[in-house]
Amino acid sequence: MRRLQRKGLTLVELLIVVAIIAALAALLFPVFQSVRERAYIASCTSNLKQLYNALQLYEEDWGELPYTPPGTHRYWDNLEALRKVHNFYFQAIYPYVRDRNIFTCPADKLNPPIPTGSYFYYYPFARWRGYPITSNTVLLFCPHHGKPRLERVKDITIVRFGPELVCLMDGSVHIHHSPDRHRLEDIPYTYP
Repeated sequence: MRRLQRKGLTLVELLIVVAIIAALAALLFPVFQSVRERAYIASCTSNLKQLYNALQLYEEDWGELPYTPPGTHRYWDNLEALRKVHNFYFQAIYPYVRDRNIFTCPADKLNPPIPTGSYFYYYPFARWRGYPITSNTVLLFCPHHGKPRLERVKDITIVRFGPELVCLMDGSVHIHHSPDRHRLEDIPYTYP
C-alpha cells in the first residue's frame, strides 16, 4: 500500500515556527534598538564636531564666539529670549556650515525639528553668569539621547534628560550623566 505524500505544515508545526520566530524577535529587538542608539550617537557626535569647527571659524573671523543679542541674558527662563539666542547662533554660524542637517540631531523626536536645530548653545549663558570659561566648560549640548524625567519643584514642572551628549570648549565630545540640579543656574555646566 502506498502512502500519500503530505505537502505543507500542520497547525501544530506552524504554531511552533511562529513561537520560535516570536522568541527570536523578542531577543533581538533590544539589540537592534541599542545599535540604532549607537548610530544616533555617532551621527550626533559628528554634528557636534562640525558645529564646533564652525564656531572656531567664526571666532577666527570675529574675534569671539557668538554671543547673545541684548535683552536675552536670562534666556533659559524665557521662551522668546531662547528663540532669539538660537536664531542668532544659527544665523552666525550657518555660513560656515551651509547644511541645515548638521543642526538636527537624528534622535530628535520633533517632526519637523526646530528650524534652528536640536542643539543647545550653552556658552552665552555661562558667560552671562560669569562662570570661568575653561576647557571643560560645555559649549554645546544635545539632550535628545536621554529619556525625559519629570520633576516638580514648587509649582514648576521641570523636564530633565539624562544622559546628554556634550561638546566642550576644547572640542571634545562626551556622554555626560549630569547630576540633578534644582535650577540651571546652580552650578556651571562642566564635564565631568
